[in-house]
Amino acid sequence: DMWIQLGGHLEPPDESVFAAALREAYEESGLKSLIPLSTRIFDIDIHAIPAIGADPAHYHYDVRYAFAAETSNELTANEESKGLAWVPLDQIDTVSRELSLLRMAEKTPLLLGKLS
Repeated sequence: DMWIQLGGHLEPPDESVFAAALREAYEESGLKSLIPLSTRIFDIDIHAIPAIGADPAHYHYDVRYAFAAETSNELTANEESKGLAWVPLDQIDTVSRELSLLRMAEKTPLLLGKLS
């Protein structure tokens, strides 16, 4: 029940973190075409997850990559995502106050500047 980046877990035992990020982005968004802006890690977020039922409290590590997609591509919500939307970078704070999302929105123009 919050707006966060697309993502998930490694599945096959030999899946790379980059391959998992790309796979999860496709699965969760329904997008048909994504372009990696880099194969290098874009951001890492480490946050505490409280104990839930039999699962003990632990830390969760989000290893993030940057991908591009045409906003004309239709987003398709499914069992992986309750809702999806294209949000301009300078308006991220209107849908989420998650510090890690705001940090990535601030870093994205720097990455794009390095690519041009």
